[in-house]
Amino acid sequence: DGHYKRAREAVQAMLAKNPNDAQARAWMAKIKIAFRDYDGGVADAEQAVKLDPKSVYAHFAWASSCAEAAGPANPIKALSLVKCLRRESDVVLSLDPNHIQTLLVQMLFYFKAPAMVGGDKAKAQQIADKVATISPLWGALAHARLAEELSNDPAKEEYMKKALALGPEQYNTRTKMAMFYCCDAKIKHPDLAEKVAKEGIAYDPTNVGGYQVLAKLYAAGSRWNELEDILAKGEQAVPDDLAPYYAAADTLIEQGREYARAEVYLNKYLSIPPEGEQPTVAV
Repeated sequence: DGHYKRAREAVQAMLAKNPNDAQARAWMAKIKIAFRDYDGGVADAEQAVKLDPKSVYAHFAWASSCAEAAGPANPIKALSLVKCLRRESDVVLSLDPNHIQTLLVQMLFYFKAPAMVGGDKAKAQQIADKVATISPLWGALAHARLAEELSNDPAKEEYMKKALALGPEQYNTRTKMAMFYCCDAKIKHPDLAEKVAKEGIAYDPTNVGGYQVLAKLYAAGSRWNELEDILAKGEQAVPDDLAPYYAAADTLIEQGREYARAEVYLNKYLSIPPEGEQPTVAV
């Protein structure tokens, strides 16, 4: 649910009790990656595999950590991380051929990687098709992700609608749909974005995603009273993640206006340590 700080506290307690807990070590790898500690994440995932060589999740954690770490790495280090990704994902699929998360990691690798290191967009599509045979919901999400990479908004929208119909309980799908309508699509649909974001908040008020989308919408539309109200509600519901304040500030800065208001929001956002996968002080 994006509560990486809470997860970190829980997993740290598990590791303090038993440093050789392979599952906890694999979870910590994912948490460290979320906080952009790429070297630490890869090291913890490797340690998890050493602790439990037969653990599918540990091998997946190593593969996904290497995939995430490869992006910001220098070319030489990135090549080594890509080899790790391919090796560990192959291990996972030898243990569990239908491991969806690993298939998705492979899919994005084949789609994004240059041909010289094994990239193959046709193979990425084939993997998305395979995922759909395992889980229609995840297949729809996989195809939506590829449509996004291709900047094919109509296809992405249709796949996202299909995913919502198949899994209405999937909060993150709803948030991504709201963000698509709000900000990512070439043709914006703020009314639909607001509707979907509010539905998400009603479904799970402890997830910050819906508040972020509404903060962007209300800031963009100079709907100040509604903006202040949703920021307050978001802070009350999720006090350890002030990302909606950043979302509002970022929108105003992109529009080139209300800089004083944006500064207030940024200072508020930075008044506590940022959540995992959220912008840092450096960003």
